[in-house]
Amino acid sequence: MKIIITSLLLMLTFLLTCSHAQAQEYDSDSNRVRPNQEYYWGVMAGSSVFGGESFDSVELSAAIAKFGYNLNKLVGFEIRVGTGTTEVEFRNFEKELDSLVGAYVRLSYPLHQSINFYGLLGYTKVEVMSTKNDEEERTLSDSGGSIGGGFEFIVNPRARWTIEFTGYVDKDVDYGVTSVGFEVSF
Repeated sequence: MKIIITSLLLMLTFLLTCSHAQAQEYDSDSNRVRPNQEYYWGVMAGSSVFGGESFDSVELSAAIAKFGYNLNKLVGFEIRVGTGTTEVEFRNFEKELDSLVGAYVRLSYPLHQSINFYGLLGYTKVEVMSTKNDEEERTLSDSGGSIGGGFEFIVNPRARWTIEFTGYVDKDVDYGVTSVGFEVSF
């Protein structure tokens, strides 16, 4: 996990220190976003990852809604709210995301005219319902720092597809989501 965090921090440092000349290549109007691209909302569907371990099958087990504000083409802010859609088997447990709420800074870097790489840093509160061998359910709650990254595929100036992985909490609950999503600017 330390290697992943170190790699992501190095990428984020690179994004912050690189010149915005490449961003201006795609829009001669500077680094500012157009008025109808400042605010955006989106939805994501993904597969939950507990404890950093993979599963035999990938299941749609999380749904997340997000609302964001682009300060410019490189920096934005997001609020996310999510819930589980189905239980996931993990060792002798069945786990399901009960709720997810968080705030994030989003740093983007254009790779191509229609593809951006982005990284997320933020804070999340997660609640997970856990059942062991058909015993009673218990809710595990945790909050802490979150880190993630993904790719944004621009369909048109107002619509984008996303693919990302985010580790929301890496403490007692240790929860992450691999997801695909869609965003619309307004």
